[in-house]
Amino acid sequence: MDQKHHTGLFACRSCGASPTGQRYILRDDELCCLGCYEAKFASTCEQSKEKIGCDSKDLSFKERHWHEKCFKCSARATSLADRPFATKEEQLYCRHCYD
Repeated sequence: MDQKHHTGLFACRSCGASPTGQRYILRDDELCCLGCYEAKFASTCEQSKEKIGCDSKDLSFKERHWHEKCFKCSARATSLADRPFATKEEQLYCRHCYD
């Protein structure tokens, strides 16, 4: 970042928290603490209905999102991460259960 910032302006744009000692993200040239960033921009998991934080893997399909641990076959509850899957009536299925 080549811009100079006044010490008082170097804070989260949403809550005003100082980034000192915590992680933050620069979005659209504005500083955002991790909590505010996740509250505003993180996707919501289809299964758990919880936000998918910056430290979690966000798996998505057709504008729907899941935590990696929640991306499972609807019939057998086996993980679909890195495996072929199909959908039927908005539900996810492994290849075995879809056939």
